[in-house]
Amino acid sequence: MDEQATLRLWSAGRRRPLRPMLPALAVTAIGLLAGCAALSKIGVREPTAAVRNVRLTSLSFEQLGLGVQVAVQNPNPVGITLAGYDYQLSIGATPLLSGVQEQTVAVQRNGESVVEIPVTLTFAQLFQTLQSLADQDSTELGIAANLWCDLPVLGRTKLPIKASRRVPLLRLPSLSVEAVRAKMVGLTSAEIGLQVRVRNPNPLGFNIGQLNYALTLHDKVPANGVLQNLQLPAHGTAEITVPVRVDLLQVGQALFSTLTSKQPLKFDLQADLVMGSGHELLREALLHLRHSGQIAP
Repeated sequence: MDEQATLRLWSAGRRRPLRPMLPALAVTAIGLLAGCAALSKIGVREPTAAVRNVRLTSLSFEQLGLGVQVAVQNPNPVGITLAGYDYQLSIGATPLLSGVQEQTVAVQRNGESVVEIPVTLTFAQLFQTLQSLADQDSTELGIAANLWCDLPVLGRTKLPIKASRRVPLLRLPSLSVEAVRAKMVGLTSAEIGLQVRVRNPNPLGFNIGQLNYALTLHDKVPANGVLQNLQLPAHGTAEITVPVRVDLLQVGQALFSTLTSKQPLKFDLQADLVMGSGHELLREALLHLRHSGQIAP
């Protein structure tokens, strides 16, 4: 066999495996072109997002919860998918917190789906960031978010939204012992009245349905009891007299000497309060308050 024939055979052998792939490549290319043409014919358009409502979902002395309801409108004849969202809360130009959440939601073709973005904000975090809010009853909270949408041809697209909501600001009530009055001091017993004040720094009034207290005087526990149905007005105080009967034979001579000589009296008062308000999200709250120190009879 001459050199030319050998070359023809070798060349033919190299080309022969390529021939079966040509039809497959052609079919694939045609399919891609047809798919793009179909999507182009469909005319994929970006969906729109609009805030329907920003509702208060929870409220306590520690934190509040919001639900940002967003309506996503899909103008396309094919369904789309929401993949998640990111958000940021702010007051004025001051950012408070931000977050990211992956959440898959299907939006039907030529239809609408409502997505709710839940947000929780603690009052401690808010007051720490903006100390100027410490004496305010409410503030305007700004909310900015991006919803991530997966679209044919266009890929992942962000749908920005903005909203605001005025929210209440709550702070814990406080408990303080204002005065101690020794009504009667005998050789074996004494009757004492503690003037206790509960302060409410909030714009909501409360009904104290039950107040359970425990009092320690000079490291003894001479009294505990229950008070009921006390009114605590908004931005007001409730004055309470806690009656104490002390058995001087049990608590010792030190307390007797303090009461008779009117020296500063060491005390520790703890109270568990069951409180209610007219706000639909704060019908009942359980609080533990404490005040300790020294006070002159």
